[in-house]
Amino acid sequence: MKKIGKILLGINILLALYHLYFTLFNQPKLILTIYLPVLAIALLVYFTVNLFLHKFKHLEKHPFLQTLMIYLIGITFACFATMLSSGFTLTNFLATLRTNLLALPLFIPIFIYWQSYRKSLNRQLLNTQNKLKGVFTNDK
Repeated sequence: MKKIGKILLGINILLALYHLYFTLFNQPKLILTIYLPVLAIALLVYFTVNLFLHKFKHLEKHPFLQTLMIYLIGITFACFATMLSSGFTLTNFLATLRTNLLALPLFIPIFIYWQSYRKSLNRQLLNTQNKLKGVFTNDK
């Protein structure tokens, strides 16, 4: 769970920087008023995802579903925060949704990392099982 927490925090920091980049493109004067809420959203996403992972233990075996869950929770909080700050209009919602959908490629390397980490754990487990098999067969 600690490793997942570090990965989640990294994802949220990447998303915060991504939102900051697009905000600076549009309105450079709002750096502090946008960066702090985005960082707060990142922390809110982090704790919400940890709560979901604690509640639904079977998601730990499916890294793609974890990544998708993090992404969807992040989109939800980002859209909600944008609509709170800019007003509840369809245009604001669609603009935030477009920005978040453009962030999807950020999750591909994380998914690849999780897949390789899972494979290395499986390899270590098989090696340990083979060593134990050899120990117990030599005792007889």
